[in-house]
Amino acid sequence: MPIDCGTSAVCSAIVNYAVPGVGCITTAAIFLAPWAGVVQVTKRKSLGEVNPVPFAWMCCNSLGWVVYGQKVQNYFVAVPNVVGYLFGIHYFLTTYPFATIRQRKLLFLILFLGSAVVFSMAVVANIGLSNDAETSRLVLGYTAVAILIVFYSSPLSTLYDVIKRRDASSLGPALAIASAVNGGFWSIYGFAINDAFVFSPNLVGAVVGIVQLILIGIFGRGKSRTPLRQDPENDSLEGATSARDT
Repeated sequence: MPIDCGTSAVCSAIVNYAVPGVGCITTAAIFLAPWAGVVQVTKRKSLGEVNPVPFAWMCCNSLGWVVYGQKVQNYFVAVPNVVGYLFGIHYFLTTYPFATIRQRKLLFLILFLGSAVVFSMAVVANIGLSNDAETSRLVLGYTAVAILIVFYSSPLSTLYDVIKRRDASSLGPALAIASAVNGGFWSIYGFAINDAFVFSPNLVGAVVGIVQLILIGIFGRGKSRTPLRQDPENDSLEGATSARDT
């Protein structure tokens, strides 16, 4: 059941301002988490263990929530995601030149198709369904939720390689922690106000963040004895030998 604050000004302030305000902070933590890793990419002129796929999804995810936030006139939803979109574009453009040909094709495809879906749904919702406010809100809400779930899960695109090499270097601990905390916080809030658009994708995000932290705890990071060399044509990994258990 939704929280009923009645005439309590304190309860209303907590539910309507404090909770989403903290949510904005945890959301910002997700957007800032990859910063240090991206800086290292520019310094060493190589991706190293940085996975660029989440950056493309970050752009699409933020764009989706900006459009939804504008539709429901919610600054707590729209404004942080404007910032997230700008950070996502920065990360995308910074890492793209160092990606392999296969990675570049995937990154472009994600950004192109993801943006096309968001803009298409925005046209449908704001023009085609202009006389049905609730249905147009649902269309944009489901679109944003679907992309958010993919964004939360995108770091696991290297899951097979992590398990095979027994090395979780491709998983960023800062992003994993931010995803777990942010997802957990918004899941609790979503259940409290009985809003599936809030709790469903963020519950997935919390679980994915926890899974990443478990993998990092089990396999550790930076165990490879020989640095990875990526073939620019086929994205194959060469020269990687995992540390043997003793």
